[in-house]
Amino acid sequence: LSLQSCPGVPVEYAGAQLLPGETEIFTFQNYLGCDSLVTVSVSALPVNILAVDGFACEGEFLDYNGTLIPAGGSAVVLQLNADGCYDTAFVGVIPLPVSETSLSLVSCPGEPAFYLGQELQPGTQTEFVFTNQTGCDSIVTVLVSAGDPLSFDIASSPACRGTAQGSLLLENIGGGSPPYLFSLDGQSFQSSPQFQNLLPGQYEVLVQDSKGCEESIAVEVPAFPPISVQDEALFLPCNDSLLFTPVVASPLPLTYSWPDGTSASSFWVTSPGSIELTLSNDCETLVRSFSVQLEPLDEDRMIYMPNTFSPNGDNVNDCFRGYLPPDVEVAYFTLRIFDRWGNLLFETAEAEGCWDGTFRGKPMDPGVYGWYLEMGIVYCGAPLVRVFEEGGLHLMR
Repeated sequence: LSLQSCPGVPVEYAGAQLLPGETEIFTFQNYLGCDSLVTVSVSALPVNILAVDGFACEGEFLDYNGTLIPAGGSAVVLQLNADGCYDTAFVGVIPLPVSETSLSLVSCPGEPAFYLGQELQPGTQTEFVFTNQTGCDSIVTVLVSAGDPLSFDIASSPACRGTAQGSLLLENIGGGSPPYLFSLDGQSFQSSPQFQNLLPGQYEVLVQDSKGCEESIAVEVPAFPPISVQDEALFLPCNDSLLFTPVVASPLPLTYSWPDGTSASSFWVTSPGSIELTLSNDCETLVRSFSVQLEPLDEDRMIYMPNTFSPNGDNVNDCFRGYLPPDVEVAYFTLRIFDRWGNLLFETAEAEGCWDGTFRGKPMDPGVYGWYLEMGIVYCGAPLVRVFEEGGLHLMR
């Protein structure tokens, strides 16, 4: 039996490892019980030794069958052949030249230079990479420099919204090569550094020197901010007046006009309703309305009901009753007193009516009693308010 294997790689036969060049006889037993001899010879498959020259640009690598070899270097690379064995390749990499040149450009201050259509700013250094005749990089380094830059300050004057009253004035102009020209649109130039009759908004101010170099700055002609008035809820105390001073902001002096023709910054409010205020400055007139409502009555203050009284004839806290605020008008009133078993002991329809602690002329014993109140009240001319309250009181003697 003839077998093949790569040099140095054993072949396994009947559990034995045979290297190329070895021969061995194996004895087996055939079906008759007699010996069966098998002679196994192993021969080596052919492998090659190669010398390979490659090329790579300076500073780069040659990829040879997955092995990276630097330019100017060499390496021994094993590569699989058609028989599955490894050939040995001695690879040398010949370096190819990379060319480098520099180019200096000068531009106007603040203006870009152009190289092959690309915009380059002054003070920058940019590398452009091309391919030379050997297929390697050809590097061109472009340096851009600028002269003395143009400089100036701008003072702006605001204007009312929608009116051409603003202006721009260029000051402290220096740098470049005088004389200078000035423009707001890059098309029309003037020798005066002042622009007048401008609407509020953004402008691009451009200064051009005698060499055609330019410098531009974005600047705003501001608009006076509009009059602003803080929204306020006005609550007028019953049978009283309120001094109202609105919170107003204006960049220009203001004039006030109130419904009664007065022009003070404050106004005395004497009745609920609507108040119209007219505010004016040199830019605009603003009319604002303010709603005035009656100050709401606190439900906890609609009536005060004591929780203790002592009907002992000393003229101090001898009678139990409710106490109303002075500005409340009573439309109807019912006060009932009950004992702990729910028996009605006292009832009155008078707001000033009070219980003296007796029932059918008999003084009641000290203890806790319940009361129930139902009434309708009118506060300062407002719609009727219905009140239902109940509670307990302590009778003491």
